[in-house]
Amino acid sequence: MKTINAHELKKKLESQEIILIDVREQIEHAQESIAGAQLIPLQTLSVAKLPATSKPIVFHCRAGKRSLDACQKILSENPNLDVYSLEGGIMAWRDAGFEVQKSCNTICTLPIERQLQLLEGGLTLFGTLSGLYLSKILFVIPIFVGLGQMYAGLSGHCYSACLLAQMPWNHKKP
Repeated sequence: MKTINAHELKKKLESQEIILIDVREQIEHAQESIAGAQLIPLQTLSVAKLPATSKPIVFHCRAGKRSLDACQKILSENPNLDVYSLEGGIMAWRDAGFEVQKSCNTICTLPIERQLQLLEGGLTLFGTLSGLYLSKILFVIPIFVGLGQMYAGLSGHCYSACLLAQMPWNHKKP
């Protein structure tokens, strides 16, 4: 799998040598993005959705995992394409000192990842305390939260994050 670092990407973007695709969810892209990046969420990504170009394509996400998955997905459909994953994702881009476009046009500006941590932490705490003091059956709540986290870690897909992204506070202000 070919990768590219933030400094190399910056040079190639400035010389318009590559196409940059953001494979994060729409809400993540709306909150923070790299100028010139086109949004195609990983869940909907296919060769047919890619822009028609002979230029190399660089995928990026938040930290690099989803962009690697995107490369694998696209190469499984067409092994002849020239695709790269941005090492460290938009976090590495930002850490390298490069500018990101920020948008505050959503009701909630808390990133999905932090909303997810609050939700899962709250459910785990609630389920554990309820299981201790109310009914043992309520221990099923933290068990399912843990199973969900394990599934997300193994598959790279988090249904809770997808659900949170659909919540009204994560959509653009009218």
